[in-house]
Parts: sequence; structure tokens; C-alpha cells
Amino acid sequence: MPDVLDVWIDAGTVSWNCLRYPEIKEDFEEMFPADFILEGKDQIRGWFNLLMIASMLAFEKPSFKNVVMHGFINDNSGVKMSKSLGNIIVPFELISKHGADTLRLYTCQTSAGADLNFSWDEAANKSRGISILWNVHKLFINLCNEQGIKPFALDETKMREAMGAEEKYIVSKLHSTIKRVTELMEAYHLDEIIAPLEELFLEISRTYIQMVRDKSTLGSQREKEVVAYTLATTILETLKMCQLVIPFVCEAMYQNFKEEYWFKEESISHFGWPKYSQELIDKEIESQMELAGQVITSGAHAREKAKLGLRWPIKELVIVSTNSNVERTVNDLKEIMKGQLNTKEVRVVHKMEGLKVTVKPNPGTIGKAFGKLAPTIMKHLSAHEKEVATALDSGRYTFAIESQEIEITKEMLHVSREAPVGYTMAEFKQGIVYVNTERTVALESEGYAREVSRQVQQQRKDASLERIDQITLSIDTSNEMKEMLSSHLEDMKDKVGAVTLEFGIGSEGMEESEFKVKGHEFKIWFKKI
Repeated sequence: MPDVLDVWIDAGTVSWNCLRYPEIKEDFEEMFPADFILEGKDQIRGWFNLLMIASMLAFEKPSFKNVVMHGFINDNSGVKMSKSLGNIIVPFELISKHGADTLRLYTCQTSAGADLNFSWDEAANKSRGISILWNVHKLFINLCNEQGIKPFALDETKMREAMGAEEKYIVSKLHSTIKRVTELMEAYHLDEIIAPLEELFLEISRTYIQMVRDKSTLGSQREKEVVAYTLATTILETLKMCQLVIPFVCEAMYQNFKEEYWFKEESISHFGWPKYSQELIDKEIESQMELAGQVITSGAHAREKAKLGLRWPIKELVIVSTNSNVERTVNDLKEIMKGQLNTKEVRVVHKMEGLKVTVKPNPGTIGKAFGKLAPTIMKHLSAHEKEVATALDSGRYTFAIESQEIEITKEMLHVSREAPVGYTMAEFKQGIVYVNTERTVALESEGYAREVSRQVQQQRKDASLERIDQITLSIDTSNEMKEMLSSHLEDMKDKVGAVTLEFGIGSEGMEESEFKVKGHEFKIWFKKI
């Protein structure tokens, strides 16, 4: 029939017919052209094309300013999903197993226009990330309730003045993330906002909360308030951003906040987009904390080599580096490193006494880089082995041959190091970390106290006690272990919430448990007061 048009005409003119133009001109003048449109890459020849053609014919200008495209979902091996192949994953399978937010988070991370090779393992990993964010908000609420703190009623000025390096770091990270995600959103790089958001809430969980673990429970009242205020600020602002991608879990977390702290907004989506403060962004402390994280990771690795768990204190951590930034960072964040690695001392030196280093030139890489000079260079390197090894701690070794400056990097050498007696070692990008493995009675006794406290805390948890519940505690063990623990009783009482702690047999009606620590037997009894 002559009055029937192609169905694509309706799709091509949707940018103004949905606004009832030309009958109503006000909405058209305000909203046309659209800021952005989104569809699959198959619409390049379809909808995108028709929108452009129709708009150019009607108005001589495009009907949209930006285009965002997504790809297709394939199976894990990259094969297009097909019923005949039996490799189709129905969305509700993922939703029923991991939730709708996992589906959104997993698919939204894919680079614009790229296909996604579906993986159940990757989807599960995204689900675990969401669980981490959920656990952070629950820990925060429990912490505030146990300590009777109203975090959103605290004075902002006083809290900022009392912040330590840990708080300044995570607040800077928050505002850097708000700035970055805002820039990405304004540029319609929607696929790039997932990474900084995940990095932020993982830093809150794995870095900030770990750094302030003791301060949040055993610190002064002001320290506890600062931790509560910092968590309140960072978590709420994070939810305001994350609700674009994981709206259901963010709404559930916000409703918990609303019930606890009487927010007037009905929904997390009713808040405006968060604004960053340039004054609160400190790139130096962010860089220092990243470097400190590398040192802490390497230190933990060196402890593992020595088979020393983190609850067992060590005498010292020695960092060998000629990088001035490493030295400055260690000096500024020494207390954080000491706490995270459970060490009595942290120090930086330019070289490690007693270190055995073997440096052998790599003929292949040196020959390729220097040609006919290679034999002379290798001879020089062999003759200056210790000098080369020391210089390589900062990344490179330079010297002159025939008036030509030669620069040697780690990739041109085979370097092996043997730690001095009494130390284990692990490398990081700018140096090497050494853990002193010497054990003393004082270090061992503190380690036993920490391990016994951990066991008591686990038994409290198994008995469904809250953190604020006070207990009486009795411990029965050998005379040797009693002597070991005797100087740590007050600290143990604080950590396990015990009003009284005594050695001996508990009375009837008390919770009872027994365990071993390094072969030593312990039996405990406790009762809620």
C-alpha cells in the first residue's frame, strides 16, 4: 500500500516524535539533540544510521551528540551463543545465582563496542567484590553501635583536624575517585567507571580498615570517632556513585543507614551526584601509600618464607633502597608499616651488611644492546660485582667505556641474592625488604598472647556474643605458658572484652573450649556478664 512506510522510519524519527514535535515545541527545543544514545554495535547500519539520515533530512543536523555502543556476549571460548550449539547462558541463570547487580557490574565493565566472553568465574569474582562492599557497611554500622557513636552527627572540622595519615589517604582516594568518575561520566566513558569504583571500595576494606583495626576498638574516644566519621563519609559517597551500576545492593545498604541514622532522603538515588574537593586530594600521600603497600606486601612475603604468621611480632624490618622517595615514605608512614607487619622497628639502609650477591652478565641482552662493546662490558661487570649489585637496587648501573656512557638495567643481568644469616628477604619495585627472624622470649610471649586472644575471640563469635558483650575468662595451660602470658594479661583483656582474666579452671555453666598453639595446650572457660 502506498501509505505504509518502512518500520525503520519510526525508529529513525524517534528523537523528535517521542517529544510530540511539531505539536509541542517547548520540549523539543529543550531536549533536542539528545546528549547520548546507547545500543549494540549491530546498530551502526541500523538505528544509528537511520537517526542520522532522518535528522539530517528534517533539520540538517544530527539528533544526538554522543554514541555509546556495546558488543555481544559470547561463550567463554569466544564462540557466539547459539541454541543449536547449546552454549547459551540465560540472564536469569546469573541473576538467580549471583544477583542482578552482579549481572550489571560484570557486563558494564566490558570495553565499549567489545564482545564479552562470558565466564562464570569472572562473574563470581564480581559478586565477591559486591559482598566486600556489603561487609564494609555492616562492619561500620556494628562498630558505631558498639561504641555509641553517631557518625553523621560528628563535627566535620574537629574530625578533619584529628585525622591521621590513614584517614587523609582514604579521604584523598575518595575525592580523587569522585573527580575521575565524574570526568569519565561527563565524557560518556561509561565502561571505564567500574575500575576506579571497585578500587575505591576495595581500598576502604583491604587497606584503610586494616590500618585502623586497633585504633577503631582500642584507641582513644577521639580516634574512634575519627574512624567512624571517615568510614561514614567514604561509604556514603561511594554508594552515591556505585548506585548507578549496582543499584539494588546500594539501595539495601542505604536503607540500613536510613534506619540507623534517620536520613530524610527516601532513596540513595535521591541524593545529588557527589562533588570532589581539590583541597582534600593529596597525590603525594596517595603515592606514598601505594609504595607503602608494596613494602608491606613484600614484608608479608618475607615473613611467609620465615614461617612467621602476622600475629607473631618480629624484631625489625630492614628496607634496602637508594631511592629517596622510599626513605621519605618509610619515615612518614613508619607507624603504619610497623602495625601492618607487626614489627618492633622499621628502618631504611642503602646496603645490607652480610648480603651475598652474585651478578652474571646476560650475553644475549648485552650483546644485542651494545654489539662489539659487549665483551668489554661483561668483563667490567664481572670485576665490579658488588658495585653493580648495589646500584641495581635503584634500578640501573652506569659507567663509561671509551668515552661512551653505558647503562645497565636488571634485565641485562642474572642477579641472585642470599640473605644474611637471621634474615629472609623479598623484593619490591624500588628495593628489597629483609625480615629479622631472630626470636626472643619477649617476642614469643607476645605472639602467644595474640594467638590465644584470637582463639578466645573466635569462641566468642561461635557463642553468638556481640563485640560489646563483656565476659569473665579463665585459662588453664602449662606453667611455662602462664609465665609467657602473664605480662600481657591487661592487653588480652582489652582485646577479648574480658572484665576478669585469671589462670585456673572455670566454673560450671561457662562456655568451654580447648586448642593448641605451636604444640602447647590451652583450655578456656568464659561467661557473658
